[in-house]
Amino acid sequence: MMYIGRIFFLGIFFFPFSCFASPIDTVKNWGYQLQNIQAKDIRDAKHDLIVIDYSPDGSDENRFTKQEVAEMKKDGKLLIAYLSIGEAEMYRFYWNSQWESPKQTNCLKKYFNTLHQSYDWKNVCPKGNTGLVGEKNPDWDGNYSVKYWEKEWWDDAIVPYLNRIYSAGFDGVYLDLVDEYEYWSEKGMPEKKLADDMAKLIWKISLLSKRKMGKDFLIIPQNGISIIRVLGAKWKARYFSAIDAIALESLFFDTTKRERITRLLILKEYQKRGIPIFVVEYSRKKYLSRLLSRIKTYEKAYGISIIPFRAANDVQLNELYKPLRRK
Repeated sequence: MMYIGRIFFLGIFFFPFSCFASPIDTVKNWGYQLQNIQAKDIRDAKHDLIVIDYSPDGSDENRFTKQEVAEMKKDGKLLIAYLSIGEAEMYRFYWNSQWESPKQTNCLKKYFNTLHQSYDWKNVCPKGNTGLVGEKNPDWDGNYSVKYWEKEWWDDAIVPYLNRIYSAGFDGVYLDLVDEYEYWSEKGMPEKKLADDMAKLIWKISLLSKRKMGKDFLIIPQNGISIIRVLGAKWKARYFSAIDAIALESLFFDTTKRERITRLLILKEYQKRGIPIFVVEYSRKKYLSRLLSRIKTYEKAYGISIIPFRAANDVQLNELYKPLRRK
């Protein structure tokens, strides 16, 4: 797998990135586990790349040490740390109780009204009630939509979280909830501005990471692939330059054929830029042959290459299944 036509943005200049080899070029399979993580199991796993939480139980106190991370990847595998950038998780070290307060609802309404009338993105909430989070995710306890464009989110959550990932020696970050811009768009905010701000956040993460850790530190967003259809020219170029791969969930199962085709056509745009495509499917083992058959069929039909992983169909990601080795 080669990087073709990739560009890297630094300051105000674009540099071709096709001449540089990337550690992700050799990845042929991967794994994904966020719960019940055992360092020994990760160490013994035979995947080329594994995405895990930076902590075995999500807490900052028990986060993996640099020595533990080095031990887990001593056979040469790439170890990538999960990071939610579109939702705030109240069990994380950065959580501020003021983000969720009795006055939050009124604050958010005032924010929406102000934005809708004047497109003023300044936070209008009173001091002591930042209104940084929106509604609770009904499917994941303790998760809240977050105003990811706010400086407070960058300063108090993203940067401190990244610094922990850097110091532990992970090889990259796996950025989840990229599609959260759609949630805020449904609240009446301008979709293009929201998409641009999400791309800006990912671009800033990439710049900071590669400056601190080097160009081989990997940036892998999950989902939100259609953001490239919404972005303005400037942020579309910067978004593509910022990422080293793209990942998404449930491309072949739990989706309609029409949705699948739409997503495959979008993925072709990533493929044309030499961006590897990772897919996680939540399915039972008895459907494995069907999954592999679908992947082969659609790869041929759409001229793309996919690196798949099968996880348990309960979507809990509490077990690391064996890597899918394809002929």
